Amino acid sequence: MTFPLITTIPAAAAGGARTLGSTDVLTGGTASQKSTYATFGAGNAVDDSTATYAQSGTPDCASFWWQYDFGAGNSKMLGQINYYWDGAQSASKTVTVQASATGAWSGEEVTIASGLDFVMGSGAGWYNVSWVDPDGTSTYRYWRINSLTCINTSNGLRPIHREFEAYEYA
Repeated sequence: MTFPLITTIPAAAAGGARTLGSTDVLTGGTASQKSTYATFGAGNAVDDSTATYAQSGTPDCASFWWQYDFGAGNSKMLGQINYYWDGAQSASKTVTVQASATGAWSGEEVTIASGLDFVMGSGAGWYNVSWVDPDGTSTYRYWRINSLTCINTSNGLRPIHREFEAYEYA
């Protein structure tokens, strides 16, 4: 199950209104994360299964990051991220979304949206965050989700990411 997609979000004046696609674009690239607990690597969060998950190797809820590299020649402007929470484990709740053309993360990155809240309910399900296309033309190869706060710290502040989906502006 996925959230209904926002079909048109007003963009900045430079680009006019753009439409979000209806296909999850987190396929064919490479996921990575700040640290990994046991065998719960970043790729588990984009394997189309809510039964598997990616988990942080350290209790770093307020500084954990998960990122996706679309690969050479595959830049995108995302507009929405859907996130599956199992309703029990620790998970990123408030996030900042950043993008980079180089993946260096040394000052060239762009903050797309800051302080977004997945507004999680009391149980398992899909939650989403979305944002306005900042300029109507930019695309990025690398996308990063930085955890700022977590919900339910039952597993020692190690964020678990069950599944992500992302949708790009057309």
